Amino acid sequence: MVQSPNLTASKEVKMLYRFNSKAAAELIMMPDGAKQMFTALGRDLAPQGIIERDDLSGAIASLNGAIEADEEHWKQSQQEAQLRGEEPARRVGVRFRQRAWPLLEMLRQSHAMGVDVIWTT
Repeated sequence: MVQSPNLTASKEVKMLYRFNSKAAAELIMMPDGAKQMFTALGRDLAPQGIIERDDLSGAIASLNGAIEADEEHWKQSQQEAQLRGEEPARRVGVRFRQRAWPLLEMLRQSHAMGVDVIWTT
């Protein structure tokens, strides 16, 4: 019997991050996206944790601030390109705002209901 190379190759296994709250449906994120969210929230990338209900308003503000900072950085890079006489680059891939939206909505709904958000891998 021949085994598929995908089954025998030694590759780094990346864990999915699962965010749960009684206020919203489960949210699953790839590690790279989760790392961006944790950085924006000022938290370490941990295999499990909790954002307590008392911390949700701060988490929402942090994520909104990171979204605004990302948008401002993009606008500045566009303006700088125009000043140099270059054609501004197009955005490629998923914007931070788009990637953060599901988690931001979960945080908002959890805040409204007064419940915690937990995550596991």
